[in-house]
Amino acid sequence: LLRDGSSGGNGVYNYGASSFPNHSFQASNYWVDVVFVTSIGPDTTPPTVTSASPNSGASGVSTSTTVTVTFNEAMDSATINSNSFELRNSSNAPVTATISYNTANRTATLTPTSPLANSTTYTVTVKGGSTDPRVKDLAGNALAANFTRSFTTVAIPTCPCNIWNGATTPSVVTVPDPNAVELGVKFQSDVNGYITGIRFYKGTSNTGTHVGTVWSSTGTQLARATFSNETASGWQQVNLTTPVAITANTTYVVSYHTNVGYYSLDQGYFANAGVDNSPLHALSNASGNGNGVYNYSANPAFPNSSYNSSNYWVDVVFSTNN
Repeated sequence: LLRDGSSGGNGVYNYGASSFPNHSFQASNYWVDVVFVTSIGPDTTPPTVTSASPNSGASGVSTSTTVTVTFNEAMDSATINSNSFELRNSSNAPVTATISYNTANRTATLTPTSPLANSTTYTVTVKGGSTDPRVKDLAGNALAANFTRSFTTVAIPTCPCNIWNGATTPSVVTVPDPNAVELGVKFQSDVNGYITGIRFYKGTSNTGTHVGTVWSSTGTQLARATFSNETASGWQQVNLTTPVAITANTTYVVSYHTNVGYYSLDQGYFANAGVDNSPLHALSNASGNGNGVYNYSANPAFPNSSYNSSNYWVDVVFSTNN
C-alpha cells in the first residue's frame, strides 16, 4: 500500500458517474481493499439450477407451456440439447420439442412442437451425474445430479367451447370495405371432438347473407350453413345440422362469407402468438403458415390468402360429444 507522495497522491476519488479516480485530498483513506491469491486453480465446481418453470408440482398448467431452466453460471450450449434436457409424459414417452439456450440470462428453454395433452402429468429432466449426455458449464463441469420436476396440465374444460368467449370483441368492428369476401381462421384442438357450430363477430354495416363453412387445411369443404335470425351486431352463431368430427392436433379452417363486406378486424393479431383457450387453439401466423385468411369472391370459397396476421373474428363451437 503506497504512502502519499510515493506515486502521486493516495487515496483517490472522482465525483460523478463511475470513472477513474484521479483526485486526492489530504492523503485520505477511503477503505477500499482487494482480495489477492498467488494462483487460481481450475474450476471444478458443478453448476446448479437456480430456477425453473413451471413450478414443481404445479397443476392447471397451460397445454401450450414452455419449460425453462436457469443456471447459476454460464453453460456450454453444445451440451444443452434434446438428449440432456427432456420432457416426458405420464407414460414415459418423450415429448417432441425444440431446445434453445440464452447465454445472456443462462436460461435453457424447451418448446414442445405440439400442445401438451390435457389432465396429464409431465416430468422435466435436466441430466447431470457422471454419465453423458449431461449439461455442463464452460469448464466442463457437469450438473452434479439429474434435476427433475413434474407438473400437471389443465383439465379439459366443460364444452361446448369456443376460441373466444362472448365478451371478447374486435378493436375495429367495421372495416369500410364494401366487397364480398370470405374470412376465416386456422385452428386446432388438443382432443378429438366435433364442430357443432360456427360463430363470427359483426358490426351494424355487415348486413346481407352470411354463410359459414368448415374446411380441411387443404380446402376440402367439411360442412356449411347459412346464418339466420342475426342480431344487428355482436357475435352471431349458426348450428350445423351434422356436426363435423375433427382430429386432435390437426389444422382446420373455419370461415364465413359476407356479400356486403364491412367485416370486423384486428391487424397483427396473430403476429407474435396464437390464441390458446384449451382445448382450442387459433394458430400463430408462424405456426399456421399465415393466419387469419381471406378470399375475395362473390360466393363462398376457400380462404387461402393472408395479410398482416389479421384476425377477422371467426370462431367455432366445439364439443367432445356430438
